[in-house]
Amino acid sequence: MYTNAKVMYLRLLVGALFIMAASVIWTGCSTDYYSADEDESTTASNDACYISTCYFGNLRIPHVVKASDGVTDSTYYTTYVPDNKYLTIDQRALSVQNRDSVAKNTDLSKVPMYILYSGSYMEWRKKDTFEEDEWTAFNSGDSLDLREPLYMRVIAVNGDKRTYTVKVNIHLQDGDELVWNEIPSHTGLSGIYPMRMAATPDGVIALMNDNGSIVAYTHQASNSGEWTIQSCPSLPDKTDVMTLVGNGNALFVNTTDGSIYRSTDGVQWTLAGTLEGIRLLGTSQYLLYGLRNGSVISARLDLSEWNPEDWTENGLDDLKDLLPCENMAFVHYAQNEAQHRTILMGYTPDDDNHFPMDAIVWSKAWSHFNNEGKEQIIHNESAGEWMMYSRTWDDLWQMPMLENLQVVYYNGKLMAIGGENPYNPGKCLEGIYESEDNGLTWRITGNINLPGNLGTGNSICWIVDNDNFLWLAVDGKIYRGRLNKLGFDRQ
Repeated sequence: MYTNAKVMYLRLLVGALFIMAASVIWTGCSTDYYSADEDESTTASNDACYISTCYFGNLRIPHVVKASDGVTDSTYYTTYVPDNKYLTIDQRALSVQNRDSVAKNTDLSKVPMYILYSGSYMEWRKKDTFEEDEWTAFNSGDSLDLREPLYMRVIAVNGDKRTYTVKVNIHLQDGDELVWNEIPSHTGLSGIYPMRMAATPDGVIALMNDNGSIVAYTHQASNSGEWTIQSCPSLPDKTDVMTLVGNGNALFVNTTDGSIYRSTDGVQWTLAGTLEGIRLLGTSQYLLYGLRNGSVISARLDLSEWNPEDWTENGLDDLKDLLPCENMAFVHYAQNEAQHRTILMGYTPDDDNHFPMDAIVWSKAWSHFNNEGKEQIIHNESAGEWMMYSRTWDDLWQMPMLENLQVVYYNGKLMAIGGENPYNPGKCLEGIYESEDNGLTWRITGNINLPGNLGTGNSICWIVDNDNFLWLAVDGKIYRGRLNKLGFDRQ
């Protein structure tokens, strides 16, 4: 026979079970708790309904042109697939959006969407509709108007629901556009005296020899205005500023008598070694390169100082006599994840076998697998052999021999500029020469134009800083520009 205490206990137990059951019902995938107006949804407690994959189909960009009558507009479309066509799915926040914005002017009114999901079917409606408005069935591959965010709802077989917010991010700028901004210069940077520029960890430096006095002009990346001018008392007057090279973290320069100096800021320099007859060329990730006695030599960057025995003579092919010795340009870059490359360009005078109107291009490549370790990569690079690109008279797309030749690696391509061609005088700085095949062929690009009215090109500097900005200094005028897409923030 039940006592009053037992009856009370049973009532409490039943009440607790009822509360637990109600809790399970209210926190399940089915969401009467969802409000479209307030964009609220609960996260389902099971996997009966969810979006697993979402990606774009071919996107299109409209182009409006005038008809032959000069009045009527006509429109044609170009299509493309984004570099990263997959959208990011946040199962906790119930959101779907592209991590990398699509190109400027992409037509978002008809976006083919391919969505894989777990559930019985999917439906959508605009985010700004009322809660009682109708939903529209969705089939993978349908085109959606994504100029504004949408709600996508997955319905499970048992009736459970999960609702996502789908949004497409679009660039407000053309990713392939580069706008040059003139940087306030200084009378000392007029180009009258020998000057060389290099990137520093937080900006750029212009090292100049002002009548035997070595002066550093530094410009911070965060400072859009003035240059800071400082003398470099630790650099002797024999410093050849045209040998200034760097890897973005450290700078190196040599004197005419073979002393090699190192710096991190371009102002304070320390003597790091001496090697008579050396002329520094550039750096890779692990090695410092130089030219000496008609050979390319290299030494490890991680040494605190260099003794003569620390330098290794690089292997060269049989055309050693055609190694550049004047008007030289050097660049190192990652060709892909597994291979790095260095390019050396320049001029060899008084050579009957050389086509004097063209620059000589040498190349050295080596494997660069990260899992090999630093020591193996250094070994691969040191053992690599330099090769000269052979040419014939019918090779029409060669790099002309330009005064003050400058080369950089930018946006996955080699890009070179220079002053006058002594074999074709009267023209200079006509455009940017571009090579997409590691220096084999060169053409003037139409994608990036140089600023106008640059001058004669008696003094030219052309570098890339650590923030993907191109810096161009010509005869005292200094410009900075960056392809928009190289400055876009990733979501």
